[in-house]
Amino acid sequence: MSSNKNPKKFQIDKRASDLKLFSVGSVAVLFAILLVLNILLYATLNEKLSFDTSSTSQNSISDASMEYINSLPADKKIRIVGLFDKPSSIKDTQYEYILPMLANLEDESKGRVSVEYINPNTHPSIINELDPNGVTDIRSGLSSPTYAVYCDGKVKLVDAIMDCFNYDSNDIEMNQRLVPVANKAESAFVNSIIAVTSESSAKAYFLTGLQEDTHVTFDNILGSMNVETAELSVDTENFKIPDDCDLLFILGPDVDISESVQEAIKDYIHNGKHPCNIFVSVGIDSDNASETYPHLNNVLNDVNLAFENKIVMDDDTSNVISLEGSIFRGQLSDSYKYNNSTGSVTYQLSRNITKYGNEQSGLITEPVVVTSKSSSLVSPDNKIEKGEQRNVAMVTYSDGYDQPINVFLFGSSSFTSDSYFSGRSNNDDNNQFMRSLLTNIFKTSDSIDVPVKPLLDYSIDASKVNQNSVSAISIIFLVAIPLVFVFVAWYVYYRRSHL
Repeated sequence: MSSNKNPKKFQIDKRASDLKLFSVGSVAVLFAILLVLNILLYATLNEKLSFDTSSTSQNSISDASMEYINSLPADKKIRIVGLFDKPSSIKDTQYEYILPMLANLEDESKGRVSVEYINPNTHPSIINELDPNGVTDIRSGLSSPTYAVYCDGKVKLVDAIMDCFNYDSNDIEMNQRLVPVANKAESAFVNSIIAVTSESSAKAYFLTGLQEDTHVTFDNILGSMNVETAELSVDTENFKIPDDCDLLFILGPDVDISESVQEAIKDYIHNGKHPCNIFVSVGIDSDNASETYPHLNNVLNDVNLAFENKIVMDDDTSNVISLEGSIFRGQLSDSYKYNNSTGSVTYQLSRNITKYGNEQSGLITEPVVVTSKSSSLVSPDNKIEKGEQRNVAMVTYSDGYDQPINVFLFGSSSFTSDSYFSGRSNNDDNNQFMRSLLTNIFKTSDSIDVPVKPLLDYSIDASKVNQNSVSAISIIFLVAIPLVFVFVAWYVYYRRSHL
């Protein structure tokens, strides 16, 4: 029997291992393609493919804001310059409420607004470029992350921390920390744009040197209305009210004005050279309970107003918020009941406001905020006077004068103090009311009242899923991604057919 001395070697079929290697490689290629596609889309179309469907529109510019910006001439160029390095990551920082909103503003402005980041530490020339004449505090305002809004030689600063958020006042007072409760970034930036593009020149002064309340809230409100603010010290030699004063604030003084200041304010009221607008707040507390303010009352008496050193207590339980803190709901009078959405306001420890009885032709005095028809007055010696409706705020205004006069007198600091407004939104009744009064006084359209947006609200508003967002999402999921898979499938088939 013969044997095969040269048997054919056993051949191993490598197709299975090739298919395995190719399958793994195909999956890797697919992931690589999707990763590269994601990077390209993020780098080129991220802002256009981002849609804000939250109920509070945290990252979107409101229609009212865009209507103003797009009403500007097409060649109007507004620069928003972040005077710091652009954050590389914004997650869990204040910038996640600011950068996307600014990107939306820039995109919707049709070339009128540009957003850039230039750090003065590395590019010091930017300071002189934005403010060559040193008319703002831009040089000293960089301890906090700051934006400069610039147009045609005018610049307004926006602090990315203090101007863009409302904070919990209790945490500020008790724990010395800032806990944001609402986003007001859009209002800060858009009204800064209005300020640098508007021709308005209204100005308000705050009387200082009387151990008075601070006025950060009113600075913000007036700033949003494009009204410039300044302080006017009672210690100024030869004190007088400046000729450019459109509104004078006397907020919560703990001591009385001097006789010379009294006469200067009376001259401001009666000289008839310019409109006279005055807001006086005389809330009562432990620091001023014994002060009777004879000189300040003398000024108010000239326009038929007066206040008493007595606390108003509403006896109608439906108006009582807290007896312990003497906190009540007051009703706006018929002439003012439409100045906020509820027709009522909150007041605490209010003095009684009255007519003085010095009626003058052409001046009308009337209530602004009143109690129920049953209220009491508590005097410093705890004597209680039961009785009728009381006034928490009153106004005297002109009817027939060449120049308008509006003198508002508030018996509670709840209408004017930072401690009340801190942490409250624009929708607060007192906030709405005071903004409405100021708007009526200045009668300016050069401001936009943008509602603050509560934080941590992730609910979806279906009405904001518009056609553009639906189209973009449809293209991505129904066209782009399926095409990637079709291409990979074809490539797999092609390679397998040639194994």
